[in-house]
Amino acid sequence: MDDTIVRTLSFYRKQSDTPSGEYPLARVNLEELRALFGIAPDDPMYDVYPVGLEQVPFLEEALRQPLDLGKYDYFVECHASPDESRGPADSGVSTARSGRNGG
Repeated sequence: MDDTIVRTLSFYRKQSDTPSGEYPLARVNLEELRALFGIAPDDPMYDVYPVGLEQVPFLEEALRQPLDLGKYDYFVECHASPDESRGPADSGVSTARSGRNGG
């Protein structure tokens, strides 16, 4: 596993681009995520993946946290792991959310 990559389940209030929070997906491995989203075995899953009804039961169990699709939009996202030797501005973590609202 690549220790420079962190995957999270981020959530946003409906009709908003402002993040409401995120859960680390530390207990979910890449192979499980690929199977969950129907992604090819060689895909590194660096994109943003919207969560639908079919993914909710697995993610709720893995996170031990209920998800509310009526209130929030959820996305599996990939980030560069923060490097404590660099400042926040140089962390390499992107805040861009391309593809969330069709653009």
